[in-house]
Amino acid sequence: MSELPAPNSNPADSLSPAEVMALAQAAASSPSADNSIRWRLHFSGLQAAIRTPDLGQLAATRRRLDLISLGCVVESLRARSAELGLLMQFQWHEDRGTEPLSLTFTRTPHQAPDPLGAYLAGRHSNRTPFYRGPKLTATQQTDLANELRPISGASLSWMDAAELRAQATSLIRAAEVERFRNKELHEELFSAVRFDLGWTETCEEGLPPGSLAVGLLERPGFKLMRHWSVQRAFNLLGVHHVLGLRSAAIPARTAPHLVVLGGTGPEHEAALSAGRALLRIWTRANAMGLAAQVLAASPLYALAGATAVPEKLQAKLAAGWHSLTPASTPFIVLRLGHAAAPAVRAGRPSAASVVA
Repeated sequence: MSELPAPNSNPADSLSPAEVMALAQAAASSPSADNSIRWRLHFSGLQAAIRTPDLGQLAATRRRLDLISLGCVVESLRARSAELGLLMQFQWHEDRGTEPLSLTFTRTPHQAPDPLGAYLAGRHSNRTPFYRGPKLTATQQTDLANELRPISGASLSWMDAAELRAQATSLIRAAEVERFRNKELHEELFSAVRFDLGWTETCEEGLPPGSLAVGLLERPGFKLMRHWSVQRAFNLLGVHHVLGLRSAAIPARTAPHLVVLGGTGPEHEAALSAGRALLRIWTRANAMGLAAQVLAASPLYALAGATAVPEKLQAKLAAGWHSLTPASTPFIVLRLGHAAAPAVRAGRPSAASVVA
């Protein structure tokens, strides 16, 4: 259990139980790869630590996904802290193994609240294949991009110009096709789906099938494709190319907006910055009434040593993304537009469950 302040303790010296739970709930609402929480919060006084598996022991792509997730957690905590009249600062510790991030909270009565704090719980993914307009105005695009101001090293690149969109879509398609052609990537893809659930149920861990926007007629084939032997047989007919188009390339190509989020500096700093940017852009977009979906495979497969990705594809993706975002390392593609709310959303864990 966490070290909660005693009832008679000086609130100036420690967080109250209510504050701990408010912060934990904000952290729990942050996005994570495959809707899987791999970290916990440990509070003590006005300090906290984020505990996670030793990142140095993880495969390259898993490590990068966890870093992005931690960036989202940090920014969620920072936004909620401001609402509580707290200033939160964080520090990265390369040598601390399973506690790479430490947090310090300071009471600041005049702290300006972060408007995003009120929208954290409403952030969600919408995998509807086709988003519609209208497009954002130039002012709205500027307002969205301004969400990155608090984040040193974060970058946002709009892929809305026809030539840029075509190049980005080509890279996205190449990565998605590989996810259905490559046994290890296929296993990773389908292992996150909770096939034990029905199409109208949700869950706190993993991806409920109903959240994936799979059409009624597509569902039997989708369930069969979780078996590699079936997927491999389908691929003899070129199904992996169709799936690459259906699952990501066409949705990315037709969305009103496509943005790439990245970061600069050493990899851990760049990935944390990208995760913080993702939380802010995604939450603000939802607050503006926009649907959003993360497409992470292509930029992550472009990074050196990407797990199970053929060297030729990795090099192709790396060159392509470098030409599109030469000043920063891309980690996330986010498509934005308008769509009906999803019938099923993945749940999030309770505040208590993420406190160690």
